[in-house]
Amino acid sequence: MELKYLFYIICLPILIASCVNNSPTDANSTSLLPHNPGTYWVYEDYMLDSNGNIMTNSLIYDSTIVAGNITIHDTTGTIFLTYTIGNTGKVDSAFFHSSDQKVYVYSNYFTNILSRLPFSLNIPLPEQWMKLVDENDEDWRLMDQEIPETEIINGVTLSGTISLYGSKSGIATINAESKNFNTKKFTLKMTFSGTVKYSTYNIPINFVRNTYLYFTDGVGLIKSVSDPVKINVFILPPINFPGEEQTLIRHYIAN
Repeated sequence: MELKYLFYIICLPILIASCVNNSPTDANSTSLLPHNPGTYWVYEDYMLDSNGNIMTNSLIYDSTIVAGNITIHDTTGTIFLTYTIGNTGKVDSAFFHSSDQKVYVYSNYFTNILSRLPFSLNIPLPEQWMKLVDENDEDWRLMDQEIPETEIINGVTLSGTISLYGSKSGIATINAESKNFNTKKFTLKMTFSGTVKYSTYNIPINFVRNTYLYFTDGVGLIKSVSDPVKINVFILPPINFPGEEQTLIRHYIAN
């Protein structure tokens, strides 16, 4: 079970960021992410089984609203509040910024996720804007993040490297809100290579997870899909982690 907590940290579908050298400097400018206060999106969110099929009993709803602006490090971003309705009820805040056909997220998004773990994971995250998607590049390396050896449960430590790559993946027609949207598709490929140590055992863990994001200009995120993953850990039975599929069911773009 503890390994599952670790997996969700590394593989959150919309918990993807990049540590980039250039900071965004312009005001929100791309139409991929509308940012006027009062804009909102409502999504239905399902888990996917190991074959990529929807698990019908896993339905929850996520509602995201643009709540205003915030200025951090001389860059003006937008506050997004997400309310989850279903088997859990929570409110998350994230800060996004768009510039030159790029979308950035502020690192507090990931800090909030880490704070909800039942253990402390030693991942130093810089307080900065991090690039999420980029329309100007065909592919790019977003992040290489070392995890120092950290005790995750009594007597068990984890260390390794998370790497994240992004790419433009063409266009796709996505059905949402009972109609078709012409979308721009981005693929985020995340890899983890590391070691779990217990007593005299050094257990290697390696896996890859792809997340697909579909944006429409002037509307925002239409759909996201994260692949299910199976992890083989030494002599233990394979660990299967479900995928996730999130689809827009209602939205409003404020003027």
